[in-house]
Amino acid sequence: MLYVDQATEDVQKGVTQEDIDVYYELWSQFDPKASEYMPLEQLSEFVDLLDEPLRLPAPNTIKLISLDIPLYDGYVVNCVDVLDALTKNTLGTAAEGAEDLSEMLVGRRRQKQLCGSTLKLRRQQYCAKVIQVAWRRYVERRRAARQLSNNVCSIIVEEPDNEQELAD
Repeated sequence: MLYVDQATEDVQKGVTQEDIDVYYELWSQFDPKASEYMPLEQLSEFVDLLDEPLRLPAPNTIKLISLDIPLYDGYVVNCVDVLDALTKNTLGTAAEGAEDLSEMLVGRRRQKQLCGSTLKLRRQQYCAKVIQVAWRRYVERRRAARQLSNNVCSIIVEEPDNEQELAD
């Protein structure tokens, strides 16, 4: 019953059953073993090849990050999660208010361990880059300070032991 209600709602707002059929047909080309999962690296190409209204034309990296699609072990995405995110994007519904397709099919999915989302992964990558840049700057400053201290010539002035040496 939920599937019929969802399909009816989608048709009224612009996503038809034909769009969903085309989505799954294209998905099968990216997932020939029918594992229900696709490597994250292929997602950009996949959504670029979709027909309107689900299509996200390349370059679409920022848009895919903002969709906050769940990621599973091995940095793979699930077909239902991607369809859910693309449908919400097309229909313009908020993630909190809309009923997730992924929630409707929770028991039917092959289980993999959830390891984050596209947004969380991008934040981690950004933070790692910031840390690497800061570390490199620190190492370069330390290296420059060491070279400077090695290149400085020190002058040692000896104090005379007695007044006789001062007179000479």
